[in-house]
Amino acid sequence: MIKKHRLFTLLEILISLGLATILLSALLYFYRFITTVDAAIQKTEIESFASRALHARLNRLFLTTIGRKNEKDQVVFYTTDPNLSLFRIGSPTLIFRTDNGANLAEASAGIVVNRLFVDTSGRLILATWSSPERWIDTNPPPIHYEVLAEQVSGVYFLFYVTQDVVNEQFPELIQGRWLQSWLRDYGAIPAMVKVILTIQGKDTAEVLTFPLIDKGKIVRYEL
Repeated sequence: MIKKHRLFTLLEILISLGLATILLSALLYFYRFITTVDAAIQKTEIESFASRALHARLNRLFLTTIGRKNEKDQVVFYTTDPNLSLFRIGSPTLIFRTDNGANLAEASAGIVVNRLFVDTSGRLILATWSSPERWIDTNPPPIHYEVLAEQVSGVYFLFYVTQDVVNEQFPELIQGRWLQSWLRDYGAIPAMVKVILTIQGKDTAEVLTFPLIDKGKIVRYEL
């Protein structure tokens, strides 16, 4: 007895190809979905790491800010005109002194002057140079530039006023108030500073808050 092999009909072949196509499409969809989610997670992790690194760097910087040790000391802590052409238009710059201690880079060692600003390329820059008392023949030393963040649309500052910096000559110095600018004539440093960054592609600004320590004072905050 001769056995006859059953042949696949054209309809069965088309159905098989259709099912295979659906299966492959589903697999490709899930692969693309997983790849997209993984890329989004990696981007979030990178942004989170960059934010934490920036916060840690600025925190170390502001903790070494130099205030007034005695009445003869000149305090270097103030903001500049936000419309200076050398920097991002509309973003102020902050100039302040810190004590960096020992450092292999001469320009970044000891007491230095810092300028925090956003350049025309959208980078948050920390410029550092040695204090004028250390200059030789009034020639300014080289300036060290450090890129802290990129794709920055602007930077803004808020400064918290406490009782110890209240001065009748400056009516804006009200205890418990946040100021958008800080004048050199105040002759003091604020108790806290907020660094507000607007990042390209982000709807909300990033707000970083740092305490400033001056003369070991105990500061009472009334918010």
